[in-house]
Amino acid sequence: MKSIFAPIGGSDSDAAVMRTALAIATPLHGHITFLHVHVSPGDAARYTPHVEFARGPAIHDALAELERDGATRALLADRHVRDFCAGSGIAMQDRPDRTQGVTAQWHEEKGDGLQRLLFHARHHDLTVLARHRKADGLPPDRLERLLLEAGRPLILAPAKITAPPLDHVVVCWKEKPDAARALTAAMPILKCANQVHVVAVAEHGEPHLAEGLTALVQQLRWSGIVADYSLLVASDDQPTAATLLRAARDRGAGLIVMGGYGHSHARQFVFGGCTQQMLEDTDIDIAVFLAH
Repeated sequence: MKSIFAPIGGSDSDAAVMRTALAIATPLHGHITFLHVHVSPGDAARYTPHVEFARGPAIHDALAELERDGATRALLADRHVRDFCAGSGIAMQDRPDRTQGVTAQWHEEKGDGLQRLLFHARHHDLTVLARHRKADGLPPDRLERLLLEAGRPLILAPAKITAPPLDHVVVCWKEKPDAARALTAAMPILKCANQVHVVAVAEHGEPHLAEGLTALVQQLRWSGIVADYSLLVASDDQPTAATLLRAARDRGAGLIVMGGYGHSHARQFVFGGCTQQMLEDTDIDIAVFLAH
């Protein structure tokens, strides 16, 4: 896991994305691709509240404002990346070499925002993103779409890093293929972690969880990863997502690894409540690694 994709939007969340990407890239001697996508005013209007109701001269004014907002975001994105790389001593380069250390490159593109994000996510080992806080011209369901359609894992950056991501990693386990795929995708990161703790939350009397945890810890030891485990129980007062987050916080974890669990494969995929909360809750103070 060497190539890390970090979209930069020109907003307050850029700092968290850049810091998280650097924290993951450092032990991996990775390369970070920072990218800003210029979204056209017409495309941005589709995802901006109230613009769709504008009529007559108001349409022109609304589009002009969206164009100014887009230009401002592009300028801020450029400044954020350049200042961050200079301050962190990150070498800027576009081609791989034998450099030991973190390198980065910076691009700006125009086009369909979601499609450009999907394209680059598919061509990197890992994507680091921030949760959606306010309208920025991109579709509000972009995290779900990237998780479902990129075929690569995501890390959701916390608003503020309260613990280094790789000091202590909590792996959330279920007897489901999504959890197995997430574990496989996260192995390079787990090998760099100082501590690994596997957690499962018993729901609806799921069988074989204790057996699965024992087997999983043994599997990790074959890969040189020493881990322990806990079997927890969710309650009506504290559902699965809250139980996992509390367990991670109690252990001082900086990263949670989990699969993207869903309830159905209807026309529009509906994620389970646990995954949905991890995707949407902007108050989560721990980085979350997700794979589907």
